[in-house]
Amino acid sequence: MATTIRQHLKTKHEEEWKGIVVEEKLKGWQTVNTEPSMGSNESGEQEEFSVKGFLDRLVKWIVADDQSLNVVESKELRDLLLYVGVELKPDDIPHRSKLAQLIIEKYQEKHDQLKLEMQHQQNQISAQATQARQKIPQHSQVLA
Repeated sequence: MATTIRQHLKTKHEEEWKGIVVEEKLKGWQTVNTEPSMGSNESGEQEEFSVKGFLDRLVKWIVADDQSLNVVESKELRDLLLYVGVELKPDDIPHRSKLAQLIIEKYQEKHDQLKLEMQHQQNQISAQATQARQKIPQHSQVLA
């Protein structure tokens, strides 16, 4: 249910949602302002079509919407994609095995990124703990 509400806020009330997420430091607040919405670039302009951009969006849709990998085998979906994708060629639409590979690659990329972020946070916590320990008077100083 939270995912549905979050998705509604992101799509229907994007600017207000971003402001609250950053202000309250909610999930993903660090990247919410730097991440351009899908279909637009950093300046908010419509992004030019690329096969890589198409595949990124297809993977994101499959994962976010919990779609079956078999959906890309649907003749109707492939026809729809070719109809709306002026520059899209039939070979640009991956089949389920290629789609599975793309999803695994994206997962690994996000996993590695998360590991780095966690390591950075751990280093910051360790540094803060060391500073805090240095501020605590030693037993001999307290007794004297």
